[in-house]
Amino acid sequence: MKFFKFYKVDASTGKSVEIEKPVEGPTNPNLAGLANIFEFDGLTYATADDSAAADDDNYIFEITEAAYIAVIKDGFNALKLGRTNLAYEQEKGIRSSQFSKYGDTATIAGVYKYDLAKAYVADNSADAGIVATEATARGLTTLAMATKIVTNHEAFRTTEAKIAGLRGKITDRLEGLSFDDSSLANALASWTEITKPEKIGTEESGVGVGVDDRDVIVGHYDPSLSIRWEHLD
Repeated sequence: MKFFKFYKVDASTGKSVEIEKPVEGPTNPNLAGLANIFEFDGLTYATADDSAAADDDNYIFEITEAAYIAVIKDGFNALKLGRTNLAYEQEKGIRSSQFSKYGDTATIAGVYKYDLAKAYVADNSADAGIVATEATARGLTTLAMATKIVTNHEAFRTTEAKIAGLRGKITDRLEGLSFDDSSLANALASWTEITKPEKIGTEESGVGVGVDDRDVIVGHYDPSLSIRWEHLD
């Protein structure tokens, strides 16, 4: 078995796309037993039979197995880091969409008011403090105001916990991934793992009555938090 990296070629002439713009193609070069194909950063990597020969002038290069594995590892690590960073960025986006109506001071005050309100709901003789002040300003009874604060704050906390848990599920998965560079087969298996799909729900096909719903598929290690949020149980 030999190991190669190359650019695609014209399907009719066999010339590299780096030499001339393809008329038919692009496609893989005619290397006997071409297999284990991996594409990364504009190049294609693959194995071929021992009878296959490199053609440097046509941008078909023979490489070592170690070099091939190193390329897959670079791609794996870049994807892992990128998806980890993306998960945190998408978490911020969901938080912004869910909590945009709350200002920073309102969020801070909400924690203090919640404690007062919860105590007052449990015992109407407790000191309601600023809860009573807000109730007067809104034209509500202190109990009605306290109940509203408790209900809203607990809903806020539940939503926050779901967002954190959703992001955490993805980052936990990514943190648990490791790359196996002991062989080309294991390196490719590591890549297959990090790019595998996952069904997270179903949605209406929109085609018509009697047509089955379609599956919602995302990458198992891909954040896709907005889609996951829509299909969160």
